[in-house]
Amino acid sequence: MKLLILQEKLKEGLNVVERVSSKSLTLPILNNILISTEKNFFNLSATDLETGIKWWTLTKIEKEGKITIPSYLFSNFISLLPNKKINLEVKNNTLFIECENYKTQIKGLSADEFPIIPKVSKEESISIESSPLCQSLSRVTDIVLPSTTRPEISGVYFSFQKNLITIAATDSFRLGEKKIFLKDNSSLKKEYSLILPQKTAKEIVN
Repeated sequence: MKLLILQEKLKEGLNVVERVSSKSLTLPILNNILISTEKNFFNLSATDLETGIKWWTLTKIEKEGKITIPSYLFSNFISLLPNKKINLEVKNNTLFIECENYKTQIKGLSADEFPIIPKVSKEESISIESSPLCQSLSRVTDIVLPSTTRPEISGVYFSFQKNLITIAATDSFRLGEKKIFLKDNSSLKKEYSLILPQKTAKEIVN
């Protein structure tokens, strides 16, 4: 892999994805960010197995490839660089970084070890503005009671209907519920429900 990207743009992407890269002793690969290229797109991905984030931008790609790099080391070094073009090149599972008079190399892990982040099907979908969703989540997220014995109350409950989204949370003593009425008809053909982990819900709000 070989490419050129502006420091400001790369830093923006790292700020987005590094929030979910976890400090895991049992799965060191989760400490890493997946860097990959496809045609003229530069991609950054991170996951903690509950939340997955992908960020991409157009840039000049000379050679395609992919690698995973420790999030903390990579982000810290990029933040120290001037806002100039950065040359990134991968050789033998090592990322070589060069920007003006700054040079370093970071040992990475094979991209094949990185967990697959599921692709979202768009066959049935709901479109909603971020403001009412975040406001509703912020009202119920703190009610959630993290519990290993009762996973059903460890997250935020979502119910999706054609023109209505119901969001609820409980700690078995309190119950919080918000309803969001949709202006436009969705493409849902049936009702869906799920429990969203509290950490993921807070990421959406923030």
